Amino acid sequence: MKCYVAANGRDPRFPEDIKDYLNSKGIETIANPYSGAITEDQLIELIKDADATLAAGEPYTAKVFSSLPKLKVVARVGVGYDVVDMKAATENGVVVTTTPVHALAQGMAEHTFALLLSFMHKVPQMSSDLRKGEWRTGYWGKRVEDLYGLTFGMFGMGRIGSETAKRAKAFDMRLIYHDVVRREDLEESLGMEFVSFDRLLAESDVLSLHSPLTPQTRGIIGSAAFSKMKPTAVLLNTARGAIVDEAALAKALEEGRIAGACVDTYSIEPLAPPHPFYRLEDRLPNLLITPHMGYGPRTGRTMIYFAADQVVDLLSGKVPQNVLNPEVLPHRRR
Repeated sequence: MKCYVAANGRDPRFPEDIKDYLNSKGIETIANPYSGAITEDQLIELIKDADATLAAGEPYTAKVFSSLPKLKVVARVGVGYDVVDMKAATENGVVVTTTPVHALAQGMAEHTFALLLSFMHKVPQMSSDLRKGEWRTGYWGKRVEDLYGLTFGMFGMGRIGSETAKRAKAFDMRLIYHDVVRREDLEESLGMEFVSFDRLLAESDVLSLHSPLTPQTRGIIGSAAFSKMKPTAVLLNTARGAIVDEAALAKALEEGRIAGACVDTYSIEPLAPPHPFYRLEDRLPNLLITPHMGYGPRTGRTMIYFAADQVVDLLSGKVPQNVLNPEVLPHRRR
């Protein structure tokens, strides 16, 4: 049996010893030789002999599934699965799993607030000033914004959203949210208020995105949304890049329709032309960006071992945890 390990050796957050772990279970590993994005045809050639994959952002399309008759399970290292054609996976008898571990929710919530605090307290800019010998307390004193008392709005209230809400509560922020599922348990424990989408846009001083990417959420934060937000509002996106119309965001930042944005995920990864955030240099100073790096090695280790255990279970005839398409189980590939 063979398993493709997408991140192994390419991302230091994921341990090399995952290969030894899989080998100890009788599973040979296939490494990812590519440094950037991978195409359908490259993926098909790479994993043509694989029974399983520990998947990252590769395109698991209908063509991929129909071209790989040996593939039995795609174990996504993460919780997003917008790169997986779930209908095609199910039709081809391939089980798809994700890793909704608590550590990931904690790590992503931490990174969300690292971005927000850095932006609101102008940490990168003040550090840069001091390194150049400049002491500008008067200048920055007018530009630092305290969080307490501000309205923290969340679009999406799953595991990561709820962990982020806990941290916002600790900063004494007012909490509002919108989701397709109402979380009355969190409303009671955290004092959150469920609001309409329009109210979320209009009342948020900080709007944090925690929704999955679906046909309904793709591009939902665009020109119309920015026109309803406060000119002093800050957007946080640590969810999926395509939830935001990124060209519209760049324009809104240029025109001052919102005060700023902090972004960790993008519709094109790694950033490349024609993405509006590619090689910004000094443009859009009110945009803080990080390279889809929302958690560290401890979280990465927890996630990839969780995914590996799902592969081991499936290949040994057991039903793995967190199967996204349980309807495939009776006719899954053996």
